[in-house]
Amino acid sequence: MKKLKAILFDLDGTVTDSAEIVSTSMQEMYLARTGKQLPVESFYKYLGPPLPWSFADLGAQPDEIPQWIAEYRDRYLKRMPQTPLFPGIKELLAQLVDAGYALGVATSKQTKYAIEVCDYTEVSTYFTEIYGASADGRLSSKALVVESALAGFTERKIIDPAPELDSTGFRTDVVMVGDRIHDIAGAKEHQVRTILVGWGKASQDERAQAWAIANTPAELIQLINSL
Repeated sequence: MKKLKAILFDLDGTVTDSAEIVSTSMQEMYLARTGKQLPVESFYKYLGPPLPWSFADLGAQPDEIPQWIAEYRDRYLKRMPQTPLFPGIKELLAQLVDAGYALGVATSKQTKYAIEVCDYTEVSTYFTEIYGASADGRLSSKALVVESALAGFTERKIIDPAPELDSTGFRTDVVMVGDRIHDIAGAKEHQVRTILVGWGKASQDERAQAWAIANTPAELIQLINSL
């Protein structure tokens, strides 16, 4: 019997090819707030991390961050319905569900927006649950979102509350699939290994810290089936 029961997916940059939508919205907001024009590629590094961290990194003062977020979201939400999936993702999710795995989303995007994106892209039915950041900001880091997802899967009796660990200290019953260091670090806090997708925007340093790299959906399925 296979030990792996559940797979957590990041959303932006992993399931959805949202780089241009997110980055263009940030570029416009940054220009409006600072008067500085940066290339859209400058904002690719902020695909995936929590917005407060991203905007602090861009130079926003703590008391400015809520307004930066509001102005960014105003632009992003107008584009959100056009969010595309990466090629082969819907087929990948269908194959994993057919193979008996329980799938969940664990994203730093607010839960309500994550649900809307999954509805727009017609992948909601593949996920047992969609876990994201809370609207009040208390639940925003990837580690907290992963914790919430694990609790949900445990409550559903999909995974064990006292999981078996492998020889390297990782859980054998669940794996994270993401595209950035925040996915790796957040999952690792809960002894969950991360497969990084090669179609995301991760740097070489980030890729080096992943448990494994999957450059195509076919490679991802092979890695998952090997666990």
